[in-house]
Amino acid sequence: MKLHFVTPRLVVYDAVEEEIPKIIEMEEAIENRNFVFQGSYEDHLSETRSDNTLLLSIKKKNSGEMIGFCLSVIDNKNKSFEFRRIVINPKGLGYGKEFILGLLKYSFIDLNMNRFWLDVFEDNTVGISLYTSLGLVHEGTLRQSYKDEKGYRNQLIFSMLRDEFFAKHM
Repeated sequence: MKLHFVTPRLVVYDAVEEEIPKIIEMEEAIENRNFVFQGSYEDHLSETRSDNTLLLSIKKKNSGEMIGFCLSVIDNKNKSFEFRRIVINPKGLGYGKEFILGLLKYSFIDLNMNRFWLDVFEDNTVGISLYTSLGLVHEGTLRQSYKDEKGYRNQLIFSMLRDEFFAKHM
């Protein structure tokens, strides 16, 4: 289990197979399932074994309790870091912002990425507010790009470039 980074309250490791049931439970929780894709056990197991995918376990530094996870994809050829999925519980305590700021630092400083990007459903106002507060830029909208029981949904693309990160956060 590799340690990736530490923030004031969190430690972030590679997720391990034993944590997959907890990850699935978090994805499927009523407060999360409308905003994140749900992966199968096999999907997540494959992610733990992939060289370019990071399935990260987010734990409280003081107790070791797993309070979330994150899924990201690294494109080393293009120096691009795709932030695909995050779930944090409990909500409203600033853990998400603290984690994402740590992930930005990790991607730009440790991994030497040039671009950090994500997509978010347009009704995820909490996520959008968080991403903009950290300085991510809305690049555009993928109109009706995803269909679920709600119908067609738009996805907004947000990104930050390396020089923008250093100008804002360093």
